[in-house]
Amino acid sequence: MGIFARLFGTKKERVRTKTVIVKATGALDSASTSQETAAYWSFASSASADEIANAEARKVLRARCRYECLNDPYAANAARNMAISVIGTGPSLQLHGINRETAEPIEKRFRYWAKHARMNEKLELAVRSLVFDGEIFFRFVTDDRITEGFNVELIDAGRVTSETFGDATDENELDGIRYDQHGNPTFYTVARHVANPMYSGLPIELERVPADEILHLFIPDLPGQHRGLPLLQSSLQTLARLKRYNDAVLEAAETAACYSVLIETENIPDGEEEGEEEGEEDETVAVSAGDSFRVPRGSATFLPRGSKSSQMKPEQPTANHGEFMSTTLTGIGAGVGQPRNIISNDSSDYNYASGRLDHQTFFRYVETIQQRLTYILDAIFDYWAEQDDDLDPAFIATIETEWYFAEMQHVDPLKEAEAAIKLVFAGLMTKKEYFAKYGQDVEQQVIQMRKEAELFGPLLKLPPTEGEEIDLSAMQKTTKFSELQNRRNAKIR
Repeated sequence: MGIFARLFGTKKERVRTKTVIVKATGALDSASTSQETAAYWSFASSASADEIANAEARKVLRARCRYECLNDPYAANAARNMAISVIGTGPSLQLHGINRETAEPIEKRFRYWAKHARMNEKLELAVRSLVFDGEIFFRFVTDDRITEGFNVELIDAGRVTSETFGDATDENELDGIRYDQHGNPTFYTVARHVANPMYSGLPIELERVPADEILHLFIPDLPGQHRGLPLLQSSLQTLARLKRYNDAVLEAAETAACYSVLIETENIPDGEEEGEEEGEEDETVAVSAGDSFRVPRGSATFLPRGSKSSQMKPEQPTANHGEFMSTTLTGIGAGVGQPRNIISNDSSDYNYASGRLDHQTFFRYVETIQQRLTYILDAIFDYWAEQDDDLDPAFIATIETEWYFAEMQHVDPLKEAEAAIKLVFAGLMTKKEYFAKYGQDVEQQVIQMRKEAELFGPLLKLPPTEGEEIDLSAMQKTTKFSELQNRRNAKIR
């Protein structure tokens, strides 16, 4: 073979080329498909909302989200913080369209029923269910133990299912909910218990419950969606990655801490040393790779001849471990609408302005969930009023209901009070709006303030100037206050 053939070869060699799939999509680069983007967008689908949120997918997501909420502190904190922020101490009812003398007894009776029905507890659990289940059902049931003879039961999302426990066979039914031609629910198919291995071998009974006895709460992600997806579902993979990373960091740190030393020896394994004469005693210890011996803690030990020891260097956690945790928690919190310092309960690296700014979007999100809850609360109040024989349906139709949810307390109450006073005196905020921020009824507060003014005298002028002490002499000179003090002193004597 000539030199030309040796250098360049005699046959034409094949050159491997990368196959690139490119679809013509006009001028939209993000709509084009290549080999690099095909794998990433392989799960993208143009299916409808109900096809995406099908029964099997929701079952898997509920199981995984519940697992995270039960085992991961950040997921559990996300559900707990959402419930605390939305419900707080519970919504309060105020009736409009009628005078206070008529409205107050009705409000009082409803509060009495709601207390014994444990509505605040159920509302809090309903909001938590939005995080790990994506939806919750309220059902009116008979209960003779409390007034009005009925109660509200929470139904697990898995119990509302089709009779086939999967895809429905009727086009007007979807996952246990039957709809009319206008898309309104007509009845719900409810299992008496959740289909799971705990009930294997037992027959699962189904019942059809009329739609006017069930309320469905969920937050749709897509138009035309009829069943809810967990709010935590978009953060599941990030939660799993964070847990695996933290486990790896901890394992590496423990490994470095458990091994006292690594021993490096110059002995020839499993044999005699070179140059050793026959019959000569060998003072060295023959070792093999992987041999180990225990070194007592807190002691100095002589090693075999020819051995050297070195401390294992701990490489974990790395210097950017905290930054990685912070960035990851920000992404996890974004999936449930919570800033990082809320989902982690840590504001150590926040300043006041940053904390307030991050909370604005979260509080707005909380208000949207509260707005959805008002539809549920209005329906519960209407059902309660129908069970009360003393209330005329025509009269109830004229009543307007308003629900107040207490806002989160301000970090600096003094600044908030000063701002509220300026806004009220400037006419930019009403007293009703101010009391509504704390979930209080303005009319009830005004009545209470009048009673206190009669008992303690005129209200103090606030705010006092800097360095000025509040003068209580005017209050102490009132007749009512003096009478109470005299009675108290007489009892002490």
